[in-house]
Amino acid sequence: MSAVAKANLTKYPEGMTHLFLTGLWERFSYYGITALLILYLFKHFDMSDARAYLIYGAYASMVYGTPIIGGIIADKYIGQYRSIIIGASLIALGHFVMIVPDSENICFFMGLSIVIVGTGLFKPSIGAITGAIFAKKNAHKRNQGFTFLYIGMNVGTITAPLVCSYIAVTYSWNLAFGIAGVGMLIGLAIFINGSKYYNDIKKSKLNLIKRVFYWIALTLSLLCLILFIFILLSYPFWASKVLFIIGLATTLLIIYFIFNSELNDRDRIYITVILTLFYMVFMILLQQSGGMMNVFTERNVNREILGFVIPTSAFQSVEPFFIILFGPLYAYLGKRFNSNPHTYPVKFATGLLIMSLSFLLLVVAILLTAKNGFISSWWINVSYLLQALGELFIGPIGLAMISVVAPKRMVGFFMGVWVLSSAFANYLAASFGALISGDGKVGSLAPSETIDIYMRAFGYFTLLGIIAALILFVLVPVLNKKLKFLLS
Repeated sequence: MSAVAKANLTKYPEGMTHLFLTGLWERFSYYGITALLILYLFKHFDMSDARAYLIYGAYASMVYGTPIIGGIIADKYIGQYRSIIIGASLIALGHFVMIVPDSENICFFMGLSIVIVGTGLFKPSIGAITGAIFAKKNAHKRNQGFTFLYIGMNVGTITAPLVCSYIAVTYSWNLAFGIAGVGMLIGLAIFINGSKYYNDIKKSKLNLIKRVFYWIALTLSLLCLILFIFILLSYPFWASKVLFIIGLATTLLIIYFIFNSELNDRDRIYITVILTLFYMVFMILLQQSGGMMNVFTERNVNREILGFVIPTSAFQSVEPFFIILFGPLYAYLGKRFNSNPHTYPVKFATGLLIMSLSFLLLVVAILLTAKNGFISSWWINVSYLLQALGELFIGPIGLAMISVVAPKRMVGFFMGVWVLSSAFANYLAASFGALISGDGKVGSLAPSETIDIYMRAFGYFTLLGIIAALILFVLVPVLNKKLKFLLS
């Protein structure tokens, strides 16, 4: 942790340090998998590009889709504190199941399924608890607090690809997945150590009989959900169908809430949903890093520096490195100038615009500098720099936006909706990768052939980001006016 981060964390409510470190280790777990997964599917399972993208997309979409269920469970039944405890325990268990060798690779996909369910319980609750501890005091520092939580998550994000890729290359891929589980256990221990700071959040609203009933029902439900997800990973095409059903059910719930809410709460829901939709577009672009950009780096980026070939998965650490580097500065500038909630829309639009420039840069690099189908690794690094700057405008304040703008009785639910939008983005991003790859395998096409395919894809992503940013810039005055009224 940087000195700036340490100094600022001491100014936040008690318990923030524990949340910071817990989020760090959860991200270490998640990005330990995502940095390796698609390359592992290529090399260990000898899969075609199309099938590997679909499995990667199914995993990523369900990791981001299950928090809608986890948010409801936390809000209505077990609370955010217990949801994090159970979720972190399942994530660690899933990693350890993945390292068990078997000829049919059942343990690998079962472990992934357990990780997905654990993440569904963990992810919405850590944001909700962060918002809750700032609601009691230091509410004016909420945005900066979420930024530092985001930085903590990115410390895990930057170290996981480096550590896990080294272990995968030096020892074994399965052991690399297991090490990420050790990280989650560390995060769980840190969170439990800080339990005294969350006494109000830990209180149960249920009597003893109801608690016993709900715990039994929860255990059986989680077991069924793990088995269901295991089947979907085995048949990833059906994951899109399930995601559609979850999305439809969520949409109907939102409509129900709109028609059963007071006027001010309705406006809060409208603004939350609008910004979440633009966040989904942003995530379609950002999530290319673990999929298409990862494969592009493998195929068409010259990774040799001073005679040493950098592992492809190690480049997954570049973007979070810039998040850590510029995150404290961004938090300082937000505090110094304007961190008011009514600035959320313009920050979202700015982040989208910067993100689209990261893909435009790659198009330019391919057009002007590609030799024999390869570009310099410096171009991919600068592209990740732009992605990091764009993410800083949206990622950390997105969590703060939900905690501030969403109706208070629905914060956990909309934290889940926020994450669910990433599920759709992940699946759409992976589906696009499968679409452009056809049935080819890694290495089956010459770099001079694949680079033109990726240039067109990056051009499409550039257009998508610019168009979305322009639309949101047009909506900014209306959204700002509503936010000023609602939060005054």
